[in-house]
Amino acid sequence: MVAQLFKSLRPRLPRLRPEDEFLIAVHTMAKRAAWPASLPEQLRVVADTLKFAGRPLDLDQLAEHFTGRGAWKKRLPDIVESLAALGRLKIERSGERIVLHG
Repeated sequence: MVAQLFKSLRPRLPRLRPEDEFLIAVHTMAKRAAWPASLPEQLRVVADTLKFAGRPLDLDQLAEHFTGRGAWKKRLPDIVESLAALGRLKIERSGERIVLHG
């Protein structure tokens, strides 16, 4: 009887649709993430940020997604260039502005 009561009180969660997964990812990324220490993790987090941004970002907008100490902002252009060389993002140069497409 207790098991039946528990089952009836348990919320019924629908399966997530792809658009729901996208919204969860965007909400998660809305918080500023700590800049990772390792290079592979830096590459992954920058690629994921651009992928889930939903719009092109420039370097300053991309940097706003992270917090950290040290010279990580100086390394960000190198990370972006590496991802572009690997085909993970496109770089569009518009005058002095660099726009990144995930």
